[in-house]
Amino acid sequence: ILLVSFGSGAGSDAFHIEVRDGIEAAQDLAPKTMDYVSRKEYIDYAIYARFRRMIKMLHDFSGY
Repeated sequence: ILLVSFGSGAGSDAFHIEVRDGIEAAQDLAPKTMDYVSRKEYIDYAIYARFRRMIKMLHDFSGY
């Protein structure tokens, strides 16, 4: 498997992953992509901007 990032940012990474015998035995040890997708939580732009540190908070009001 060859995995290469793409974008306009500085630098790109490439990974070569070799899959060997026994991969089927290990595939159920980690959550599936749909497990993560089913736990999604929609957020509005204000929360997104805060997570991205685009908005500076004077105080942390997360407990309110």
